[in-house]
Amino acid sequence: VNGVTTLAATHDGERLVTGGADGQVRVWKLGPNARVMLASMKEHKGPIYDLKICAGDTECLSASADGSVIKWSLQTFARLSAVFGSTFFTAVCYHPDESQFVTCGTDHKISFWDATDMAAVRILEGSETAAVNALDVSPDGEFYASASADKTVKVWHYDEGVCWYTGEGHSSAVHKVKISPDEKRLVSVGNDSAICIWKLPERAEMFAQEQAAE
Repeated sequence: VNGVTTLAATHDGERLVTGGADGQVRVWKLGPNARVMLASMKEHKGPIYDLKICAGDTECLSASADGSVIKWSLQTFARLSAVFGSTFFTAVCYHPDESQFVTCGTDHKISFWDATDMAAVRILEGSETAAVNALDVSPDGEFYASASADKTVKVWHYDEGVCWYTGEGHSSAVHKVKISPDEKRLVSVGNDSAICIWKLPERAEMFAQEQAAE
């Protein structure tokens, strides 16, 4: 059954980008009384699991089950570049400075990519046993969170790739995770119908945790 699988709104609130089970990325003009489709971009061969729009609203990234992440122009509505992997990409997320983006998928990996030339920068083992389903990078870009089908939520140092903390509270696969704007809380949701709110340690305590691990 075809349907909308993910969506993202531009930062100016004037357009909506949707991804579908049919592999199409659609761009919609939002108005007070109507929604008009501006473009439909079809290159993915499988469902689209995640979309992220850059801060300037000129480009977006789409992550798909076909093993590709495509960068699209939201001005010309054409593909700019792409990366490919032996995985179903489940999530994609920009670093705040947009020099890199991060992906995860069914291969248990968390991968870092250069946003300009789309080259792989680093690949980490996000889970030993299961797919990594979601990612979110902190507003300051110093750490990020991952959610996995292994029932855990993890907090990582962005530059060092070190896992600071592992949260165990869900009884089933975790599908989404989000860091609060003040970087003091995490929210995660999973197949167990639970919404978990996690308190993040103070930043000094996080870095102390990293030094202890070293």
